[in-house]
Amino acid sequence: MTLNDISAILSCIQHNKNTIFETEAVEHIVASDLMSEVLIAEEENLLLITALNTEQTLRTAHIVDALGVVLVNGKRPQPGMIRLAKEFDLALFTTKSSMFKSCAAVHSLMNGDAN
Repeated sequence: MTLNDISAILSCIQHNKNTIFETEAVEHIVASDLMSEVLIAEEENLLLITALNTEQTLRTAHIVDALGVVLVNGKRPQPGMIRLAKEFDLALFTTKSSMFKSCAAVHSLMNGDAN
């Protein structure tokens, strides 16, 4: 599943598409509002799902080499977040879905259960 697939299933607004938006496979999801928890992630090709709309979120995603960030609950990125997403070549999306519904939808997509 690609970032494009995830963006579509969550009806995301795309604030920044990275250069691998349609090609790189997302293999892992990290869903957390605690960036200290995200920093211990060792998986590759991961996507961060969070409600924390701060620049620190993008910096954390960059440190763990995430492919992108999805902001849930209709949160809007701060202008600095969009700038950092472009600088770090990270996808940055927002969705109105809750964290739970977003994770469930992505899980279904990963397992081929999505409609």
